[in-house]
Amino acid sequence: MQTSRHVLIFASFAVVVAGCAKKTPAETTSPGATPPADGTAEQPPAPSRARTVTGAKGVGQRVKGQLRLSSDQPPRPDDEDLPPASGDGTLVVEGFAPNAAAPGTMVEVFGRGFSPDVAKNEVTVAGKAWSVVKVGADRLLAIVPNGASDGPITIAVGSAKVGSSATFRAMPSDGAFSGGAATRNGLLGDVWAAGGEVVEMPDFAQLGPPHSTFALETVDVAPQSGAAGVLGPQAPVDNNFAVRLSGSLNVIAEAEYEFCLNSSDGSRLSLEGTMVVDNPGVHAPAQVCEIAYLESGEYDLLVEYFHGAGNELALQLLWGKDGAAPTVIPSDVLFRPERHPNATAVARRPERPAAGRSKPLVAAVPR
Repeated sequence: MQTSRHVLIFASFAVVVAGCAKKTPAETTSPGATPPADGTAEQPPAPSRARTVTGAKGVGQRVKGQLRLSSDQPPRPDDEDLPPASGDGTLVVEGFAPNAAAPGTMVEVFGRGFSPDVAKNEVTVAGKAWSVVKVGADRLLAIVPNGASDGPITIAVGSAKVGSSATFRAMPSDGAFSGGAATRNGLLGDVWAAGGEVVEMPDFAQLGPPHSTFALETVDVAPQSGAAGVLGPQAPVDNNFAVRLSGSLNVIAEAEYEFCLNSSDGSRLSLEGTMVVDNPGVHAPAQVCEIAYLESGEYDLLVEYFHGAGNELALQLLWGKDGAAPTVIPSDVLFRPERHPNATAVARRPERPAAGRSKPLVAAVPR
């Protein structure tokens, strides 16, 4: 990977915040502790390996050097569902998320006037029909079919027909980041493609609107060589891009959790605005872990990642509870955010203010 100094400038525009809503099971969510070795006697709790997390900010508090976090939202219930559609009023499409997806991914189309009878709602893109799986008062859920093409999303209910103002983009199915979620679980990832070599984490608050937003069921891009498949301004981008994964994490059991990021190149994890794990720089796949004590609740989650030159990719988010070996965080505890791109907010919780933006980003490359 080159180390010569270049300057990357992303144009500054108004940020379009991504997201939408989710539902999930609950009691199978938190990872369990390691079972007794012989299966007959209960092992004593593993000693705390908590250590100071550098760069922590926001709501985090430290007790004897340990990062402790709490959320103002209780854990999500396992019976949360869509409000039923009434079928009354004018058919309107406000937007959809993700706006780029591979076949098999669930897309949420936001609006109103949908029929409560799923079969009476028709969804097409470039003339190809999508499968509608669920309808609610403010959204319709449909699956991207094989052979999907780019184009506006068109909804037809009876004689009423309306298309989206934004364009859906079909992602390749063989990219590392093309494992879209077929449910409402998971995270949304905003993508920015650079015009030169990326060697450090950009200031996402300065980047302007993303080139595209995709869905990811779990953050489990194991170390590999191959195509990333994220969508840039014109075509899939495999090098020199940045991704910001957003959503929330459901924590059922209050406990000490070890969080790990395994990535190539740099990555960082924040919960409720507090940085928990920082894995900076340009490097081969490397894992960094930190420990935090979490109360039960639903936590705003943010994973920021950049990949420079080269074809070696990795981005995995893992956790372990009370000394258990960390494993990839499962999709049933990850929720898409409540906001979604190119549409008005459909919020279940109060929105936090966005970071300020004043000038174009200039990301410097070391000399």
